[in-house]
Amino acid sequence: MKKIVMVFVCFALVSMTTKAQTAKVALQHNGNVTLYDADKLADALTASVDGDTLYLNEGRFVGDVTITKKVSIIGSGTNTILTGNVKVSIPSSPTLTSHLLDALYLENKGITVTLPLKGLKIRKCIFSGLDFTALTEDILIDRCFSRGSGSASLRLSKNVKNMSVINTKVNNLRGDAEYVGDANFINCNIYHLDNYYYDYTSNGEGSCRATYLNCIIRDWNSSSTYYDSSTIYVNCLCGTNSFKKTVNQNCWNYNNLGILDNSTNCSLTDDQLRSNNYLGTDGTVVGITGGTTPYTLVPAVPKVSDYTIKVDTETKKLNVNIKVKAN
Repeated sequence: MKKIVMVFVCFALVSMTTKAQTAKVALQHNGNVTLYDADKLADALTASVDGDTLYLNEGRFVGDVTITKKVSIIGSGTNTILTGNVKVSIPSSPTLTSHLLDALYLENKGITVTLPLKGLKIRKCIFSGLDFTALTEDILIDRCFSRGSGSASLRLSKNVKNMSVINTKVNNLRGDAEYVGDANFINCNIYHLDNYYYDYTSNGEGSCRATYLNCIIRDWNSSSTYYDSSTIYVNCLCGTNSFKKTVNQNCWNYNNLGILDNSTNCSLTDDQLRSNNYLGTDGTVVGITGGTTPYTLVPAVPKVSDYTIKVDTETKKLNVNIKVKAN
């Protein structure tokens, strides 16, 4: 209960600063909260220790971010904007137990994991790219928008081990030839699969081999010899007319590339998907609005709807009354 109250207080602090249009970082450590200005996010990270949480309210936070500790950075949704790239470089091959990034908008920037780790969890974030240059195990990408188009917005490499991507929009999925196919995409909207981009073999071909369950996929490059039966589709709807060199079960060819727009939104409503029986293995519609955790970028945290602050001059106490409204 104390932990929940502490979270309420943290968001009260950062939300109160929003009224003054000032972005703040609230560093929670052992029940204490320290506030930093938006341009001091790096200082807050330096002051943090393993297990701390950094709460960011709405506003712009300028500069690149390097995460070197087992912390959580939690924003307020799409209006919590990071203008720089995020590099995850936590030493000693740690196992993370909480979400590393939650409810953040990386403005035309990406995330790179540069040191080995386990248990990476990213939830309700928008980013341009996600890349793994070091072994990363037990990855969860939950209700995110991977929006980059000019280069891979999500790259499958040999460093990816046991990754689950759920109810997420992926603009451009690419892989290298050394990738072993250890990923599952569940209830995702995928604009494009490009499986011969990275030149890691003599023929320059790569692979997006994975298991795709209850997904909507606009199109893919299917000429690669690496695009073989290790790629599995189950209850997927595709805007092209064939599933070449793959295993597919109960899939549909929509034959219309307009099934997804360039923001990876589906042109069919849930009612239209349902009426055409485009349903996943659980009976809900395919794509990001189906499954048990439909796509949303609204943070799963309470918000402060109102507050009052009064000073009791007799007792010399500060009385704070906070009204919290859950999403």
